[in-house]
Amino acid sequence: QILQILCEKIIKTNAIIILPIATCIDLYDKQSKEDKIQVLDKINKFFQLYLQFRINRIKHEIEQINCHQTISSSLSDRLKTYTALLNINVQIKSCQAISSLTCQGINELNQKIKDYILTESTIFPHINRILPTLWAETNRYIESLADDLPVPFLQWENYTTHIINKYGLSDLINDITIP
Repeated sequence: QILQILCEKIIKTNAIIILPIATCIDLYDKQSKEDKIQVLDKINKFFQLYLQFRINRIKHEIEQINCHQTISSSLSDRLKTYTALLNINVQIKSCQAISSLTCQGINELNQKIKDYILTESTIFPHINRILPTLWAETNRYIESLADDLPVPFLQWENYTTHIINKYGLSDLINDITIP
């Protein structure tokens, strides 16, 4: 499910941020600070090389398809997919070192994530956006239904029916709700 959400996000924004995390950096505690930095640099270089490999591979596949004199519909679909993949803006950030053992670096990681969320408006366009009043009212209404239900759960169809009956906005149901 996480992969599906990630793919949907990439499709909507045409971009993704990759934030590598070295979770066992405490294994290098007995080594010099330079050794730790060198390990993090290796991780950063790996991701950069992999990204370049990915781009080269996609370009190669596109060239292979374009070499055909006639392109079948399945190859045409594949070409569209490769072109879309090539157009995804992949940003690889610097590797963050944290300790799984002592949790050292967790606060810095959280701050980095918050900073990226607040500054990358093309990837996170709804952050710091004023929530439309209708959405807030709809949310309060649905939450108020929980008091009347034996179990605070609604199936999707019932959820949308309640909103449509209350507000009569069937054409906006997908904008008001998040399926």
